[in-house]
Amino acid sequence: MGGMFGKPASEYEVFSKPLTPGDGPPASALVIVNPYGGGGRGPRTLDQVQPILESAGIALEVAITARAGHAIELARDATHPCVIVIGGDGTLHEAIQGLMARPAGSPGVTFGIIPSGSGNTVAWDMRISSVAEAAAAIVGGATRRIDLAELSADALELPSIEGGGGSDTRPAEKASPNAVTAVLEGPRGYGDKIYSINIVGWGLPATVLRSAEELRCCGGPAQYNLAAYRSLIANRAYHASVSFEEGYANPYAGSTHDDDSYIMVQSQTTVHMGDKMPFCPRAKLDDGLLDLVMIRHTSRCGLVGIMENAKVAKHTEGPQVEYHQVASYTLHPTKADSGPLSVNVDGELVGFSPCRVTCIPGAIEVYSAW
Repeated sequence: MGGMFGKPASEYEVFSKPLTPGDGPPASALVIVNPYGGGGRGPRTLDQVQPILESAGIALEVAITARAGHAIELARDATHPCVIVIGGDGTLHEAIQGLMARPAGSPGVTFGIIPSGSGNTVAWDMRISSVAEAAAAIVGGATRRIDLAELSADALELPSIEGGGGSDTRPAEKASPNAVTAVLEGPRGYGDKIYSINIVGWGLPATVLRSAEELRCCGGPAQYNLAAYRSLIANRAYHASVSFEEGYANPYAGSTHDDDSYIMVQSQTTVHMGDKMPFCPRAKLDDGLLDLVMIRHTSRCGLVGIMENAKVAKHTEGPQVEYHQVASYTLHPTKADSGPLSVNVDGELVGFSPCRVTCIPGAIEVYSAW
């Protein structure tokens, strides 16, 4: 299958349940367009798909995002049965927050995904290989329900956390969403829960994003490549306790990895991350499980080897890598790297820790062609 950017679309089998036949296209749709992502590709993509959608009888209301967090508001307040997102993973991430913030009893909304950003990981997993194909899926009306991950701080107990020098500690206390309210209820419009449609990454994934912000002057892929190289050279160890709850199909269920040293702890609902790397090759978008990869601290050469193997989904075979499929887990940083803006959620530095991450099975409905 030909890809949008000259590569084949994902050939992983990412669904465990059958496609639900549709009754045709939606009567109307809100189209959320990110005009900046993907080098300004959004408006051009709208020009391509608008005639296809309107010729199928779909009445369109077009909304152009004007600021960070705008897509959250637009999706939350949508009055149409369908919300179509023209953008990348970041725009889709925001729209998901809006959908999950809709008041109880609000009419159901089905998502249409038309990729036009610099990162289109969810579309890639769904084998959406062109803009026309994405539009055709919406017109066809067939749907699937896919999972989300929910990041929350509800009623978690914090362990003692050492200060930067390792000598100062603070006693255990309840982790409260109020501790992060000032950040989460700022201009981005997040609440005390954050939802992920792709990745929840702590340790290296958050550090790279933070470093990339400092290198924004470089622009484009260069800032992320430089941030990754800088983090690789630093080769930091991140200390955390990770626990799995009883009752899940996991050999470590009910156990805790106490104060272990990691490079990263990352869960996904998708197979791919970043530049189409199959980081969680066993993931399904609709199996009710999070695929959790924990990479223990190792040498620089060891880390390079793991990431090279990850490009072909062979990293899970190494001794420094643990791969779990769980319904829920908790993460408690034990020395640093906790608090607001310490977790990478779908490529956005908006998550907090300590946290509980839980799979919400079938949380959203999306149009799908296969």
